Amino acid sequence: MDLQEKAKSYAEGKGLDMLKNAFEQAYREGYKEGFRVAENSKVNEVIDGVEYVDLGLPSRTKWATDYLKDGNGSNLYFSYFEAERMNLPTIEQYEEMLKCCRVADLRTFFINTTGSILRGNSFLGPNGKLLSLENRQIKKNELCSFDGYIFWIKNNEIHEDNMMNCAALDHVNRKQFAGYGLPVLLVK
Repeated sequence: MDLQEKAKSYAEGKGLDMLKNAFEQAYREGYKEGFRVAENSKVNEVIDGVEYVDLGLPSRTKWATDYLKDGNGSNLYFSYFEAERMNLPTIEQYEEMLKCCRVADLRTFFINTTGSILRGNSFLGPNGKLLSLENRQIKKNELCSFDGYIFWIKNNEIHEDNMMNCAALDHVNRKQFAGYGLPVLLVK
């Protein structure tokens, strides 16, 4: 075998080794990236029949993906005193969500899990997960008012006038009469 043939054989072998190594490396990196994407897109956690989304907040609070509903899928409305025994968000948890998430206003349209197009607000967490809340109303003796998302916030004290904190759009300290029916959004 002459020198030129030896060089050609050597180059082919090295070239194949380089290609093989490059393909192996690309496969490993693609596998790792696919695993990372799968980890980030895990299905939301379901606890006691309620689905929660982890928005990637510093407190690690998980928010229910929807208001509490009855067996027919209709929103349930509770007075504050009915709701206070539930895992309501605190003012601090709500403020953290507003501070850390990208909030889209009530003119936002989104598609819910059943494919319906709804009007409401969306909260995009730092980890890319989304919480979309349909606009709800307050039940005042079966009369409804208010347009936007609204739900009870845990109150540390009972106010003499029975006006309790609730979350409404971006006004944390909005107060509503405790006897009005509001939807409930749970946290874990």
